[in-house]
Amino acid sequence: MKIILTSVIVFLGVLSACSPTKPPTTIKVQRVSQDLNFIPKKISKTTFGSLDITVIPIDAKQMDIISYDASVNSDGNYGKQAVLATLIENSLNNNRLSKQDRRNLELKKEVLKYIDMLKSKNTVSEEVSEELKRKVYYENDYGLNGLEDGSVSADAPDKLNPYKINNKYLSVFEVVIENSGANVEKLNIDEFMVITGFEQLVPLKTEYFEKLFSENKSDQEKVKNVYRFNLANQTVIPPKQKIIKYIAVPSIKSQNNKLELKIIRENSVTNFEFLVEETNLSNEVILDKFNFLDTQNTSTSGFDAVVIKFGNKPIALKEGDYFIDRDFNTKLLDIYSLSIDPTWYRYRLCKYIGFNPSKNKTDEVSLKCEDWIKLK
Repeated sequence: MKIILTSVIVFLGVLSACSPTKPPTTIKVQRVSQDLNFIPKKISKTTFGSLDITVIPIDAKQMDIISYDASVNSDGNYGKQAVLATLIENSLNNNRLSKQDRRNLELKKEVLKYIDMLKSKNTVSEEVSEELKRKVYYENDYGLNGLEDGSVSADAPDKLNPYKINNKYLSVFEVVIENSGANVEKLNIDEFMVITGFEQLVPLKTEYFEKLFSENKSDQEKVKNVYRFNLANQTVIPPKQKIIKYIAVPSIKSQNNKLELKIIRENSVTNFEFLVEETNLSNEVILDKFNFLDTQNTSTSGFDAVVIKFGNKPIALKEGDYFIDRDFNTKLLDIYSLSIDPTWYRYRLCKYIGFNPSKNKTDEVSLKCEDWIKLK
């Protein structure tokens, strides 16, 4: 396994022409990555009597698709459909809301119902409907703009991965725990320690993530994934039970060629020792920027909830425009744009099925829009 640490180093150029046709803005980005390979790839040991423990250093980017699948496909359907509507309903119960804020929330409530109707008619898929709902509720606190590394080529967006913080991945270890005995066993996160060079790191606890993600309402899905994946402060393992959990520490320094994960209980120490090999990679990517907004939504307080779909992967856009990697611009994508106009209390769906970025010569994409639906 390897951990990939990737960052945008510098914009090499912006090539945009000033002409009536407004061709897409093109930028070149140089990306440098450090691939850390661990030898061996995993280590298994029996410790504390009947606990068989396997430690696997993983690329934290793998958690993108695991977290996304857990949030979108594995939630109990009864909760997933109602949670945002419930949040809006709770806000509407606030007697201190201004008339304008109340009307805006009522509009959002109707739009969420409209999205459910679109899904029931198979106009949008389950995955697209969930992304549209999140975007409607969280507005510009939610979404991507395409400058994120691998946002198109990745198997899933990274926005639900709790192990990516401030656009950087933590160092993550998969821990497989099996109780082969006849008694209940317990394992505490405080018993784990990671040593690399002269650094001694302890795994981040659930409380750390709770406090960090509480500052942004759009991160609540990440909190649920922390509860699902992160090793608890104390984990109870019944007899003959096997579980998979994860621990994360601040990103390890690449110049250290040895890493040790230790499990310490009183005077007993179980050591998992890995050699670390580093490979530096660099590549240049060219990105073209496209605008997917409803140009007829001229309300100064309005916004468009835009979701584009590459294959089976929906991506909510941060502000309606998106940079597409030219290595992937021959892929056809579907565009769904929900225009919301609080000035006139109305909304409508615009879409483009089968958009080909490589053949679009302007930065604006002509969407086919339905009639406005006005809030009564």
